[in-house]
Amino acid sequence: MKSKLNKLCPFWVVLLFLFTAPVLSLEWGEKFHYASPGAPPVKHATPLKRTIASPKQIGKINGIVFEQAAKPEGGFIVESLYLRYDPLKKDGKRLLLTINGTNLSTALYDWILVPLAKFSDTGDVTVLTTLGKLNDKDLQKRIIKNKGMVINYHPEFENTLLGLRLLHFYTLILSNHSVDLPTKGERYILEGGENAPDVEQNKKAFAFFAERMKKLFKAYPDTFTSFIITDQNRNISFSVKGAALQFSGSPSFYFWGYQSQKADFDPEFMKRSFTEKLNQEKERNLLFNERAWIMNSLLKSIRNYRQGYSLVLEDPLKKACSISSEKELREFLNPFQANQLFDLLVALETRKYAKNIRHLELYSRGLSESPDMIKGIHPMIWEEGIEAMRYAAFFRYCRENHGEAWKSFMDSIKQVNIPFVVKTPTVMYPSTDKALEKILKKNPGSKNEY
Repeated sequence: MKSKLNKLCPFWVVLLFLFTAPVLSLEWGEKFHYASPGAPPVKHATPLKRTIASPKQIGKINGIVFEQAAKPEGGFIVESLYLRYDPLKKDGKRLLLTINGTNLSTALYDWILVPLAKFSDTGDVTVLTTLGKLNDKDLQKRIIKNKGMVINYHPEFENTLLGLRLLHFYTLILSNHSVDLPTKGERYILEGGENAPDVEQNKKAFAFFAERMKKLFKAYPDTFTSFIITDQNRNISFSVKGAALQFSGSPSFYFWGYQSQKADFDPEFMKRSFTEKLNQEKERNLLFNERAWIMNSLLKSIRNYRQGYSLVLEDPLKKACSISSEKELREFLNPFQANQLFDLLVALETRKYAKNIRHLELYSRGLSESPDMIKGIHPMIWEEGIEAMRYAAFFRYCRENHGEAWKSFMDSIKQVNIPFVVKTPTVMYPSTDKALEKILKKNPGSKNEY
């Protein structure tokens, strides 16, 4: 997957959010189509720093991760805090917040407030992943093979406008189609607090952004697989100014790639490394048991594979890695000669080494330090994404530090129902793939309803 915007393949399909499907009512550009075949939700509570290095876990977090609990800014001390939901108030004013005896004004509409509060209450961190799964595994394989993308959402964001907006938030930097909004027929889908975009102004901002990115790509001609938008290691804080709750803190971009994508990747590295270790052991110990050493190294490698990797393997490695009992695994491997075991060890370690995750710091820093430039692409979507991140962090603070007030608030919104506005897409694919489109039309649940 190339890092340059015009060569992103299959990462190019992350742009799939910017499409239209003639048979569906939600329209967005002309290059991509989407559908909503059945897909499982994503529920992941492990912090990003503990899962980012795992090729097996990366699919659960790749996308958007909100995990921070906000902190009072500076020397601000919260002595008391109360939240409640008043259904009799005008939408956008129903979140009633009192801190240190001061009633604070908030402007959080129900379509954002309710799913976001419920998400924060779960303790989960993944908002959505762009490396998701479908219920139909054969369909999933076909879509990925045809350079499509599968998206899974946290249960609280499935089939909500907030889920759709957060997906747009993720795709802001990926295509000039992100300067617009999807429409239903000829009308934009808008909820409380939203306005139609200034598409021409957004186009200018995206053109400026694209030029800046070209310079970054030229300075750092590396490749990446994908990126994560996260609040990890960000200072999300809040304070009270007059009668208003104020926040600070913006998200960061975490670009990552596989070891095999490095320009100087050496596929023979593991073979040389294990050959060197084997020779050193032989020199140190005249009674060295070469086969036993290789067998133990292979068993250790397989255990490590099960814990952190999920790769497409061929027999006999595929069979070996599927055996959970070490006794049965030894019995399976015993017929192999020492040189055959060594080849299996090298093959598995090489595959794992190629799929190790690496952080592309220059890309990450370049995007994370340019929030205003990204905001210009679509100010409303950027602000909604920032608002969601900050309030999610604030709600976590409330849950962790003011448990009774938080529980009372959650009880008050338990029965609040958000009107169905949109079915969030789970599949995105190039509009030129007519064969795949026919399959998706026939797939139960694929057609969106609005």
